Amino acid sequence: MKIFRVSSDEDYQRCLEIRRKVFIEEQGVDEDIEIDAHEKEAIYFLAEIPGTACATGRFRPYKQLLKFERIATLPEFRGKGIAKALMKTMQEVGYKEYPHHLQVMNAQEDAIPFYEKLGWVALGEPFFEAEIPHKVMIFPPS
Repeated sequence: MKIFRVSSDEDYQRCLEIRRKVFIEEQGVDEDIEIDAHEKEAIYFLAEIPGTACATGRFRPYKQLLKFERIATLPEFRGKGIAKALMKTMQEVGYKEYPHHLQVMNAQEDAIPFYEKLGWVALGEPFFEAEIPHKVMIFPPS
């Protein structure tokens, strides 16, 4: 498995394809919501198993926060540790490049147990984003 920071339009398009399959096709999110105003400012990551892009995620700095967003793994690659490795890589890069930013995300409720196993903490009440229940999560600073 290879996880890397996206630096080409070709790899960004591969990230978008994963997001289309997971969020638009599988979850029914409207494309106008999924492809958002933060596309150009976000920093993208891609996980691949030789020749196949299988997971993606992005983060972007906002004030003193580092917002993790659009974490997606293709269905056939779930449960194989890929998303865990992707998150670990993203967090490590985040801490190196934005050491004073609090890592946060709006996580879909059904994914919260996965993130909790990685040390993330859910806060507050659920809210709806793209008609899907979410909760704010933070990764407590060490």
